[in-house]
Amino acid sequence: MTLITNVSGIGPGLAAALAKIGITTAEQFAAASVAQLTTIPGIGVLRAKALLAAASQFGEVSPAKAKPTKASPASEKVQLLLVPEIAGVSAAEKAATKKAKAKAKKKAAAKKAAKNMKTKEKAAIKKAAKEIKAIKKRAKKAVMKKKAKKAARKKLMAKADKKATRA
Repeated sequence: MTLITNVSGIGPGLAAALAKIGITTAEQFAAASVAQLTTIPGIGVLRAKALLAAASQFGEVSPAKAKPTKASPASEKVQLLLVPEIAGVSAAEKAATKKAKAKAKKKAAAKKAAKNMKTKEKAAIKKAAKEIKAIKKRAKKAVMKKKAKKAARKKLMAKADKKATRA
């Protein structure tokens, strides 16, 4: 029996987690399945495969010949999500998925850009409306000022006429 910590990649913390599921020696670890190991937090499918490869030198049963243990449905789903090859996903399907994701991302970016453009256009229209309002206000003030000057002149002229008629 070999200590489990002799397996490359297994330290005291992982050894304690493995002991909770009944794996205490390197030989027991070498006989474990990927599904069984992925139930432990911190061990994914790829890490489990790497650790099993490192442990295969200690076990009489190699990971390829080990009897598979029944994995829980949850751990099977995790495996399928993490390693598409397990689910039988071909390279063409991966490429199609990647292409679809890129297309969706591009479409979302275009939609966001269009929304930003509309927002900018609305802001520009609002700004232009404010400027027009300010120009109208200044023009109105100028007209009022002109009318006031004209009225003041008229008043002065009327005063001057009255003075001239009195004299």
